[in-house]
Amino acid sequence: MAREKISAVVTTFNNAATLERCLAGVAWADDLVVLDSGSTDATLQIAAKYRARVFSEPFLDYAPQKQSAIDKAAHDWVLLLDADEELTPDARGVIEQALENPDVAGLRLPRREQMFWTFQHALSWTNAHLRLFD
Repeated sequence: MAREKISAVVTTFNNAATLERCLAGVAWADDLVVLDSGSTDATLQIAAKYRARVFSEPFLDYAPQKQSAIDKAAHDWVLLLDADEELTPDARGVIEQALENPDVAGLRLPRREQMFWTFQHALSWTNAHLRLFD
């Protein structure tokens, strides 16, 4: 049986320094959506390199920006990330295994995040948030 299709959704603003690692970790997704808020660095070029569908909207606030990005997803399953987040290497397998269970409606994923433009110590790998949902 084919797995459920997934849209990876990322909001950005001048995230050239972190976006490459973020998108590289989700390049396997069936759909990549980047909602940008007027970047003036190489963010849009990096998004294009990963075949992302890129949209641009002024930033109003975090919640409406995230919702607008989610609304642009092509598939029901949405993997929502910030541009300074990076999934752990085993995240894809965890996601695909979870989607085999018809009772799963969401998944908290281990991820790596930056704080003050630096990836945190090894314990940050235990950081998990609801990032995949239907």
